[in-house]
Amino acid sequence: GDGIYDGHEIIAGTDPDNSKDALKILQFNRTAPDFVSMNCDTRTGRVYTLQSSTDLLNPNAWTNLYEKQGNGEIMTFTNNLTIPGSFYRIRVRDN
Repeated sequence: GDGIYDGHEIIAGTDPDNSKDALKILQFNRTAPDFVSMNCDTRTGRVYTLQSSTDLLNPNAWTNLYEKQGNGEIMTFTNNLTIPGSFYRIRVRDN
C-alpha cells in the first residue's frame, strides 16, 4: 500500500497500490493580490469540491465554495481571498 486508506482511494478513483497515484494538490499559487489558485489531477466520473476554512480545529467549519466535474485532466481551482487566514482543501466524491 501507499499509506492512504484504500476506501478513500476507491472514492477518488486512484490506485491503492501506487504511491504516485493519489489525490493531491499539485500546485498552489497566489495569482493576484486577492486570488489563489490550485491544481489537481482529476478523474472522469468524480466531482471535486473546493472548500475553505479559517478553523482547522473544527471539522465542521469547512465551507463548500464550488464544484467541478472531473475530466481526467489537471484542473485549476481559483478563489478570491475575501477572508484572511483561510485554509483550502479539495474533496472528491463519486458522481
